[in-house]
Amino acid sequence: MISFLFPSILWGLFASLIPLVIHLASKRNLQVVEFSSIIHLKSLETESIKKLKIIEWLLVFIRMLVIVFLILTFAGPIQKSSTTWIASSKESTAVIIIDNSASLDVNKNNKS
Repeated sequence: MISFLFPSILWGLFASLIPLVIHLASKRNLQVVEFSSIIHLKSLETESIKKLKIIEWLLVFIRMLVIVFLILTFAGPIQKSSTTWIASSKESTAVIIIDNSASLDVNKNNKS
């Protein structure tokens, strides 16, 4: 089971809709302008433009996923396991030993 350290940040998932809104708004403001070489562009309309539209939608989807993953990362997901961790009643002690003897001196110039 997954829970979050900062669940209030999940409200930011609504920000993932921003690329979709921008994409749809930019499609809405198109102006059709007729000019003399439009005949050549009409011949490209079938395959090239369909591929470009698919690529545009894939880019919108990838941008939305990036925002979703960033928000989920900042929310701090943690996994709760079904087994509970049992703390030990014994104290533990850590000892650090530093050996500064001549046998471990790597800066010593050996003349052998």
